[in-house]
Amino acid sequence: MGNSNDVVLLYKTYDIVTEDNNSSIKYPGDAGINADINSIARISIVSTILDVVCRTTGMGFAAVARVTDTKWIACSVKDDINFGLKTGGELLLETTICNEIREDRQLVVIDHVDKDERFCKHHTPAMYGFQSYISVPILRKDGSFFGTLCAIDPKPALINTVQIRGMFTLFADLISMHLSSQDELLASEAKILEEQKISDKLQEALQTGNMGTWSIDPKTLHVSMSDNIKELFGFSLTHDISMEQIMEAIDPEYHKPLTDVLTNAVEKHKSSDITYSITNLVTKERKWVRATGKVFLHGNDPVEYSGLVMDVTADKMEEMRKNDFIGMVSHELKTPLTSLNGYIQLLQRVAIKGADTFAASALGKAHAQIKKMSNMINSFLNVSRLEAGKILIQKHEFQLDELLREIIDETDLTVSSHMITFLPCCQVMIYADHDKIGSVISNLLSNAVKYSPKGKQITVKCEIIEDSVVVSVKDEGMGIKPNDINRLFDRFYRVETKHTQNISGFGIGLYLSAEIVERHDGRIWVESQSGVGSTFHFSLPLKAQEIV
Repeated sequence: MGNSNDVVLLYKTYDIVTEDNNSSIKYPGDAGINADINSIARISIVSTILDVVCRTTGMGFAAVARVTDTKWIACSVKDDINFGLKTGGELLLETTICNEIREDRQLVVIDHVDKDERFCKHHTPAMYGFQSYISVPILRKDGSFFGTLCAIDPKPALINTVQIRGMFTLFADLISMHLSSQDELLASEAKILEEQKISDKLQEALQTGNMGTWSIDPKTLHVSMSDNIKELFGFSLTHDISMEQIMEAIDPEYHKPLTDVLTNAVEKHKSSDITYSITNLVTKERKWVRATGKVFLHGNDPVEYSGLVMDVTADKMEEMRKNDFIGMVSHELKTPLTSLNGYIQLLQRVAIKGADTFAASALGKAHAQIKKMSNMINSFLNVSRLEAGKILIQKHEFQLDELLREIIDETDLTVSSHMITFLPCCQVMIYADHDKIGSVISNLLSNAVKYSPKGKQITVKCEIIEDSVVVSVKDEGMGIKPNDINRLFDRFYRVETKHTQNISGFGIGLYLSAEIVERHDGRIWVESQSGVGSTFHFSLPLKAQEIV
């Protein structure tokens, strides 16, 4: 049968290439076909299936074929009749019955070609010289057509039985299952490889950016961290790190803030972002680090608290130099400005005494401008002190409603362009820094005046909400866009629009206000609608007995 010249011309064969002790077929020109052939080659049970098929049916040739709309390729072959087709060999698709099976996906069984009404005159048996034939489709898990499990023999065979058809169908399903398992395995391996690549790139990025990873078990407080972070703190690279060692490396002034951060993470599942100083336990070198963290939950239970640590020493030192410079310049400016203010006030009194109204008015305006500049310089000094951790909060008891009235009255004296309304408020005694809270209120009122048109209303309200007192300053100005609100309390941040380009300011007032409120364990926020206006709120903690 294999010696027929007509048969030999109908197929091509390709050599088996062995790589790493695994037989694989190098099918030229089609990577997809090549992958499919090698998928069958990796299923070790296929050779056993073909052997069982031949033994059970008495047929001499059996194969698993990959069948597409253009090709018929032998993926695995058992040939006991010298048919001549090897693994990797290709038959012309149109010469096969498998092409018809691909279209209708039905099993075909022929006991005796010459006596079969459908196939006695079919071109395929005549071309390949077989009398018995069986072929069953192999479908992938997704229902797509892979190929066939088939067998032929030049002699008739009794194979159209329930048992033989069932066996072939079972074997085809078994091959399909193995193909699906391989697909899933290859997909998993590809995913693992991709994740490894991402992990390698992330690790490279972390090392380049002087960053490392850390993790804390919320239940046991067991700590793990990457080697570069261990080196930064001066820890051993080979031993576990305890919480006590970490606290030893962290400068004492940051022990409580970090303890609070850890407590909030474990108990309240809060994310964290904190900058603090450390002293390397080996080199004794002082460094600044920034640690960010997030709590991961399983249901409502925290299972991991982890994040990044960054060496920000260079940035921190540069920031400290800038603050020192701002503090020095502000201090140097303040001395001559104080003297100038004294002279202006003296001249103003002389002008008033001499009934020189023009000079008195001009000197009054000069005095107002000097006061404005003095306030600006004080703001810069406060920023410098704040960043250096030297700003002092001196708390004592005072009535917040009286402070509000005082500042509103002072503002009314210098601002005639807006109507300021102070809504009725109960007497509220608070424990806070009188001057610092006063500067917060002044800043909010000043901003309401600056960022709203002349003639508009400004409303100040003070109310008790649960265990806090909330102060609100509402304007009818230009409003704030949502993308600006998140950064409004950042240092030196200013909203840049065509309406604000002619408004003076350095973007430090709201930053200082937020820091002052935070140091009073309060909260500051804004509600705004572009084109309608804004309402700035700040809250301060309040005990029940503080309400008069």
